[in-house]
Amino acid sequence: MGKNKSDLTVIKMEGKECEDVLKPRMKTVGYEVYLAGKGEIINNFNLEIHLPEIKKKEEYFIQITQIVDVNNSEKVVELRTSEVINNYFIVYGKNTKFFWTLFKTISNF
Repeated sequence: MGKNKSDLTVIKMEGKECEDVLKPRMKTVGYEVYLAGKGEIINNFNLEIHLPEIKKKEEYFIQITQIVDVNNSEKVVELRTSEVINNYFIVYGKNTKFFWTLFKTISNF
């Protein structure tokens, strides 16, 4: 599957070229951090993150990042998330702490 070089952003890292595989869906749309926080799964299954009321017409996406214990850095836990529905989302995984970031679509950035 070939990609048009003009669809990709080329960035320089330590003197080497690296292609950024994340391309915008539209040239007039971007994302900004809307909310962020920290959570902990303690039931080996999931955690609901409840948000203040948000606009339903906006498009949101969630990024989750595990916080690794410095004393046990080999314990990596796979985390998954639902979409935002009715002002909350659910993070699934085994017991661990994590950071979450909710991004919101912006236009004309």
